[in-house]
Amino acid sequence: PNWLVDAVGGNMSKTTALGSRLFAAFAESGMLLLIENWGAGAHYIADNGDGTFRLPDLRNTFARAAAGAIDPDIANVRWIGSWQGDAIRNITGSYTPSGMNTSSTGRGFYGGSLSSEWSGALKQVNLSTTEYVLRGSDAKYQSARLDFDASLVVPTAWDNRPQNTAYYPRIHV
Repeated sequence: PNWLVDAVGGNMSKTTALGSRLFAAFAESGMLLLIENWGAGAHYIADNGDGTFRLPDLRNTFARAAAGAIDPDIANVRWIGSWQGDAIRNITGSYTPSGMNTSSTGRGFYGGSLSSEWSGALKQVNLSTTEYVLRGSDAKYQSARLDFDASLVVPTAWDNRPQNTAYYPRIHV
Protein backbone atom coordinates (compact mmCIF):
# COMPACT_ATOMS: atom_id res chain seq x y z
CA PRO A 1 0.00 0.00 0.00
CA ASN A 2 1.08 3.58 -0.61
CA TRP A 3 1.12 4.36 3.14
CA LEU A 4 3.95 1.92 3.87
CA VAL A 5 7.52 3.17 3.89
CA ASP A 6 10.55 0.89 3.81
CA ALA A 7 12.94 1.57 6.70
CA VAL A 8 16.12 1.01 4.70
CA GLY A 9 17.76 4.42 5.06
CA GLY A 10 16.33 6.08 1.95
CA ASN A 11 15.39 9.73 1.56
CA MET A 12 11.84 11.09 1.49
CA SER A 13 10.47 14.49 0.55
CA LYS A 14 8.86 16.61 3.26
CA THR A 15 6.50 18.11 0.67
CA THR A 16 4.45 14.97 -0.07
CA ALA A 17 1.38 14.22 2.05
CA LEU A 18 2.91 11.05 3.52
CA GLY A 19 6.35 12.62 3.94
CA SER A 20 5.04 15.70 5.75
CA ARG A 21 2.93 13.59 8.15
CA LEU A 22 5.81 11.22 8.82
CA PHE A 23 8.30 14.05 9.35
CA ALA A 24 5.90 15.81 11.75
CA ALA A 25 5.25 12.60 13.74
CA PHE A 26 8.96 11.90 14.18
CA ALA A 27 9.71 15.53 15.09
CA GLU A 28 6.84 15.62 17.61
CA SER A 29 8.13 12.40 19.20
CA GLY A 30 11.66 13.80 19.58
CA MET A 31 13.02 11.34 17.05
CA LEU A 32 14.49 13.88 14.62
CA LEU A 33 18.29 14.14 14.38
CA LEU A 34 20.80 16.27 12.56
CA ILE A 35 22.08 14.35 9.54
CA GLU A 36 25.57 14.02 11.06
CA ASN A 37 24.06 12.18 14.06
CA TRP A 38 22.00 9.73 12.00
CA GLY A 39 23.11 6.09 11.99
CA ALA A 40 21.79 2.76 10.82
CA GLY A 41 19.99 0.65 13.41
CA ALA A 42 18.19 3.37 15.35
CA HIS A 43 14.60 4.36 14.63
CA TYR A 44 15.26 8.05 14.03
CA ILE A 45 15.04 10.27 10.99
CA ALA A 46 17.44 13.04 10.01
CA ASP A 47 16.74 16.30 8.23
CA ASN A 48 18.94 16.53 5.13
CA GLY A 49 18.46 20.31 4.99
CA ASP A 50 17.27 20.25 1.36
CA GLY A 51 13.55 19.56 1.78
CA THR A 52 14.12 15.82 2.31
CA PHE A 53 14.79 13.64 5.32
CA ARG A 54 16.61 10.36 5.81
CA LEU A 55 14.48 7.42 6.92
CA PRO A 56 15.61 4.89 9.56
CA ASP A 57 17.68 1.96 8.32
CA LEU A 58 16.53 -1.04 10.33
CA ARG A 59 18.04 -3.79 8.21
CA ASN A 60 19.85 -6.50 10.21
CA THR A 61 18.24 -5.23 13.43
CA PHE A 62 15.72 -6.99 15.66
CA ALA A 63 12.80 -5.12 17.17
CA ARG A 64 12.78 -5.27 20.98
CA ALA A 65 9.75 -4.19 22.99
CA ALA A 66 10.50 -1.49 25.56
CA ALA A 67 8.08 0.47 27.75
CA GLY A 68 9.70 3.86 27.33
CA ALA A 69 12.43 5.67 29.23
CA ILE A 70 12.68 3.04 31.97
CA ASP A 71 11.15 -0.39 31.64
CA PRO A 72 9.74 -1.16 35.13
CA ASP A 73 9.84 -4.91 34.51
CA ILE A 74 13.58 -5.08 34.02
CA ALA A 75 14.79 -1.64 35.18
CA ASN A 76 16.43 -1.23 31.79
CA VAL A 77 16.95 2.32 30.58
CA ARG A 78 15.92 2.27 26.90
CA TRP A 79 14.56 5.15 24.90
CA ILE A 80 12.06 4.26 22.20
CA GLY A 81 13.91 4.12 18.90
CA SER A 82 17.32 3.61 20.50
CA TRP A 83 19.78 1.03 19.17
CA GLN A 84 21.49 -1.59 21.33
CA GLY A 85 24.43 -3.75 20.35
CA ASP A 86 24.59 -7.52 20.66
CA ALA A 87 25.88 -9.16 23.84
CA ILE A 88 26.02 -12.45 25.71
CA ARG A 89 25.89 -13.22 29.38
CA ASN A 90 29.43 -13.46 30.67
CA ILE A 91 30.91 -16.93 30.98
CA THR A 92 33.70 -17.34 33.49
CA GLY A 93 35.64 -20.18 35.01
CA SER A 94 39.02 -21.15 36.28
CA TYR A 95 41.21 -24.22 36.46
CA THR A 96 43.86 -24.81 39.09
CA PRO A 97 45.57 -28.13 38.43
CA SER A 98 47.34 -30.26 41.00
CA GLY A 99 51.09 -29.89 41.45
CA MET A 100 53.04 -31.13 38.48
CA ASN A 101 55.79 -32.90 40.35
CA THR A 102 56.27 -34.56 43.70
CA SER A 103 57.95 -31.63 45.40
CA SER A 104 55.94 -29.32 47.64
CA THR A 105 55.56 -26.56 45.08
CA GLY A 106 51.84 -26.03 45.56
CA ARG A 107 49.23 -26.14 42.87
CA GLY A 108 48.91 -24.54 39.48
CA PHE A 109 50.41 -24.17 36.06
CA TYR A 110 54.15 -23.86 36.23
CA GLY A 111 55.08 -21.67 33.38
CA GLY A 112 57.26 -18.64 33.59
CA SER A 113 57.42 -18.28 29.82
CA LEU A 114 54.08 -20.04 29.26
CA SER A 115 52.16 -17.01 30.52
CA SER A 116 52.67 -15.29 27.17
CA GLU A 117 50.99 -18.21 25.37
CA TRP A 118 47.52 -17.56 26.85
CA SER A 119 45.32 -15.36 24.71
CA GLY A 120 41.73 -14.39 24.02
CA ALA A 121 39.40 -15.31 26.87
CA LEU A 122 42.16 -17.20 28.71
CA LYS A 123 44.54 -15.59 31.16
CA GLN A 124 47.08 -16.88 33.63
CA VAL A 125 46.76 -15.65 37.21
CA ASN A 126 49.81 -16.13 39.39
CA LEU A 127 48.84 -17.59 42.76
CA SER A 128 52.09 -16.77 44.49
CA THR A 129 55.18 -14.71 44.04
CA THR A 130 57.34 -17.59 45.19
CA GLU A 131 59.48 -19.05 42.44
CA TYR A 132 60.03 -22.77 42.36
CA VAL A 133 62.86 -24.74 40.77
CA LEU A 134 61.76 -28.06 39.34
CA ARG A 135 64.04 -31.01 40.06
CA GLY A 136 66.76 -31.45 37.51
CA SER A 137 66.08 -28.07 35.90
CA ASP A 138 67.51 -24.58 36.06
CA ALA A 139 64.14 -23.05 35.14
CA LYS A 140 62.14 -21.16 37.75
CA TYR A 141 58.35 -21.32 37.84
CA GLN A 142 55.45 -19.78 39.73
CA SER A 143 52.27 -21.52 40.79
CA ALA A 144 49.37 -20.20 38.71
CA ARG A 145 45.72 -20.67 37.79
CA LEU A 146 44.15 -20.51 34.32
CA ASP A 147 41.08 -18.24 34.15
CA PHE A 148 38.45 -18.03 31.41
CA ASP A 149 36.48 -14.80 31.00
CA ALA A 150 34.37 -14.29 27.86
CA SER A 151 34.13 -10.53 28.52
CA LEU A 152 37.79 -10.23 27.49
CA VAL A 153 36.80 -10.88 23.86
CA VAL A 154 33.04 -10.27 23.39
CA PRO A 155 30.44 -7.74 24.60
CA THR A 156 28.67 -9.01 27.73
CA ALA A 157 25.48 -7.93 29.50
CA TRP A 158 22.86 -9.22 31.93
CA ASP A 159 20.99 -10.80 28.98
CA ASN A 160 21.74 -12.56 25.70
CA ARG A 161 20.62 -10.38 22.79
CA PRO A 162 21.12 -9.60 19.12
CA GLN A 163 21.53 -6.05 17.83
CA ASN A 164 18.13 -4.44 18.37
CA THR A 165 16.06 -1.29 18.26
CA ALA A 166 13.60 -0.44 21.06
CA TYR A 167 9.90 -0.16 20.18
CA TYR A 168 6.87 0.50 22.30
CA PRO A 169 4.78 -2.69 22.44
CA ARG A 170 1.55 -1.35 20.95
CA ILE A 171 -1.16 -2.76 18.74
CA HIS A 172 -2.38 -0.35 16.05
CA VAL A 173 -6.10 -0.71 15.22
